[in-house]
Amino acid sequence: MTRRPKAMEEPEQMSSLDVRGLPSRPTHLRRTIREAVNSAFREHGVASHAVSITFVSDREMTELNRKALGRKGTTDVIAFDLSEKGLPYAKVGDVYISLDRARASGARFAVSCREEIIRLVVHGILHIIGYMDDTPARRRKMEACQEMIVRNQVRTRIE
Repeated sequence: MTRRPKAMEEPEQMSSLDVRGLPSRPTHLRRTIREAVNSAFREHGVASHAVSITFVSDREMTELNRKALGRKGTTDVIAFDLSEKGLPYAKVGDVYISLDRARASGARFAVSCREEIIRLVVHGILHIIGYMDDTPARRRKMEACQEMIVRNQVRTRIE
C-alpha cells in the first residue's frame, strides 16, 4: 500500500476528548465513543472540537439538573455548549450522561447498554452543535440525525 504525499492527505482534525466516569476496561467502549463524537462533528463540518463527557449516577444527574437547569428529577443527558470566539476549537462543550438512565433505556428499548450510551453521547454532541429538541419538529430532526450516526457506529462495530 502506498502512502499519499503529505500535501494530498486530509488535514487532521484538531480535537480533544476527555471521558470520565467509565471503567478503564474494556477500552472498546471508549474507542467507540471517540469515533461517535468525531463522526457527529465531521457530519456537521466541525473541524475542531474539545469535549468532556462525564458519566454520572441518577443521584448526581438529579443534582446537576436542579443546580444547572432548575429542573426537578433526573434526565438521561445534559449538554453545555461552551464555545466562544477566540478559542482554538470551533466547538467546546461538556456532556453529562446518567449511566443509570442508559442502562434502563437500553433495557426498555431492547438495545445494549453500549448502544444506548453511544446514542446519548451523540445526542449530547448534537446539542453542542446547535440542535434543539424543544418542539416535536426539532426533536424529529435531531433524532433522525442522531439515529443515522448511531446506526453507522453500531454497524461499523459489527462488521
